[in-house]
Amino acid sequence: MHFFCFEMTTTTKSLSASRAAVRLGAQEKTAMMFMQKVREAMKRSGGFPMKGIVNGYEYGVGGYQEGKPLRSYDSPKQKSAFVLELADRGIVNRFYTFQILNYSAKSLQIILYRHTDKGVKSTIRKWKCYSPIANKYYLTQILSDKEGNFKALQVLTHQVKSWVITA
Repeated sequence: MHFFCFEMTTTTKSLSASRAAVRLGAQEKTAMMFMQKVREAMKRSGGFPMKGIVNGYEYGVGGYQEGKPLRSYDSPKQKSAFVLELADRGIVNRFYTFQILNYSAKSLQIILYRHTDKGVKSTIRKWKCYSPIANKYYLTQILSDKEGNFKALQVLTHQVKSWVITA
């Protein structure tokens, strides 16, 4: 069921009720009603802020540029940020992403304000941009490494970028 919800939200050209019925092994009307419930739940999820283990990340979509760092302020890349809530064993419960204007603390704090519970302790990459908001949002900053201390974030970043590029 979780995979179906993920597929429903990441399919580039929507998911028809007839295809959903085949995937779920249900009648088309049942699949259509289920899809409506999932969409409604996604719409209302802002009323239920993330609690527990929360991680944040920022990323750019647009490819490598000669002579520019990956997260350059003046890059024409689409800049985005996301937060995710992890369950036991590092399984992703839910995540939110949205486009930001730049990599400033002002832009990045919007997603934390909208989607995390007040007082929740979030873990984020160590980056100077987060310093001005670290105390206000109880952010723990740690260096990311290639071995994957932010494994769920790295996997989701790759999936989101793939989805954006193919959309």
